[in-house]
Amino acid sequence: MFEKPVTTTVSIGVATKPYPYWRLPGWNKHSIGYFSHTGNKHFSNPFFGSPYSKGFEEGDVVGVGYYHHTGTIFFTKNGKRLQTACFGLEYNLFPTIGANGPCQIHVNLGQRGFVFVEANSKRWGIAPAEGTLSPPPAYGHEMGSMLLARGGNTRDLIATSSADFEDDDNTPLIQYIQRSYSTIPIPINRPKDLSNSLPSYSTFPSSYYKGDRRVGLV
Repeated sequence: MFEKPVTTTVSIGVATKPYPYWRLPGWNKHSIGYFSHTGNKHFSNPFFGSPYSKGFEEGDVVGVGYYHHTGTIFFTKNGKRLQTACFGLEYNLFPTIGANGPCQIHVNLGQRGFVFVEANSKRWGIAPAEGTLSPPPAYGHEMGSMLLARGGNTRDLIATSSADFEDDDNTPLIQYIQRSYSTIPIPINRPKDLSNSLPSYSTFPSSYYKGDRRVGLV
């Protein structure tokens, strides 16, 4: 990081594409960010971050590591690996940097050697520029998703997701998936004398037979 004023907050992490340009990494779903001013990590949550490490400032080198087999994300700082940030991510992820003010950052995607020595070994390799997995569901349009609208009783906490609940800083990203099922009785009118209603097996046309099996009988 070449230049970063004290008043500028930088978030370094990964996210899916497309990602809202006005949100720092870690604030939207399917993203995680390591924040400079607090050292916290935000994982799909704009309001609450978890303690992760010390913050970073001008002159520091921050890296992002990804185990694609397990969906594990970790960060490095000045060549040292930090603890695991999260795991179990299943979507295509891309390096993402966001800032709320002026700054100057040099990005190394493999064109030079990494300060984190292990990243220079062949077993890590370089990820492709384009993803190979299907994109995640569109924000706020998941089937049967529920958005937490406000505080209060449990019944009042949940509101059905719709176009009225757009993704903004006033709408938490905590979601509940609710599926409801119902049964519909189907009346069955059976004739009293089945012998007069259904033909015998021998009178079915040949199209009802397939080999030694009778097809179409219920």
